[in-house]
Amino acid sequence: METLLTLKQVQEVLQVDRTTIHRMLKDGRLAGVKVGGQWRFSRQQIESFTQGAVCNEDDDDWGEEILPIYCVQRMQDVFAEIAGIGSVVTNLQGHPLTRMSNPCAFCNLMQSSPSGKAACQNSWREMGPHAEGPTRFLKCHAGLQYARSLIEVDGKPIALIVSGQFHLDSSNAAKFDQSLPLLAEQHNLSLVELRETARKLSTLNEKYEDQIGEWLDKVAKTFSDVSSERAHLLGRLRQIAEITLDVEGGTLSNLTR
Repeated sequence: METLLTLKQVQEVLQVDRTTIHRMLKDGRLAGVKVGGQWRFSRQQIESFTQGAVCNEDDDDWGEEILPIYCVQRMQDVFAEIAGIGSVVTNLQGHPLTRMSNPCAFCNLMQSSPSGKAACQNSWREMGPHAEGPTRFLKCHAGLQYARSLIEVDGKPIALIVSGQFHLDSSNAAKFDQSLPLLAEQHNLSLVELRETARKLSTLNEKYEDQIGEWLDKVAKTFSDVSSERAHLLGRLRQIAEITLDVEGGTLSNLTR
């Protein structure tokens, strides 16, 4: 019969907290069963994690493990409020890792639609590592402008911060207004509400465009530095865990005795 580990034992082996375990269960990175209302995990599965599956550098979702989301969220909130734009950190597939800071009414309305929300996330995915340039303005599916900057650890992109929800010039705003009927139809939204919220969107001047790009790169660099320190700390903790297991007998079966 296969040996099962408790949640606490898995925490000790993987060197992560209870919240991370539950998040990994929710997104499918861990599989568990409930026995008497308590989570139990396959010893074989957890052994694969101790051999390098946790924070695997080939995994596009690596950033979810090493980004300190609570701290990132607070810094992102401050940046978005000061800059007067919307900001969010996503993984490389466009899935938000933080909640949107300082969202505009138009984007709130767009994301109230399931198809609109999916379209926004697809736009963020397309702004990922394959997009050219260190920081540049790109249009989302709705026609609004965003800037993006990559968050990296040891030169490897793990996430990105995207900030925008504005127009770059008045001509863009005019074309944007013409696209609203189609957007309303595509995402089953009220055209009247879309137009009302669109009137509140801002247009940036050229000087402010440059500032947004510079600020965003600095914020991304800060997130990269914090994530690098966390990644290296987790690496050292895993090494300590492996040494401890070797001393105690070399297998996880010792934990269940």
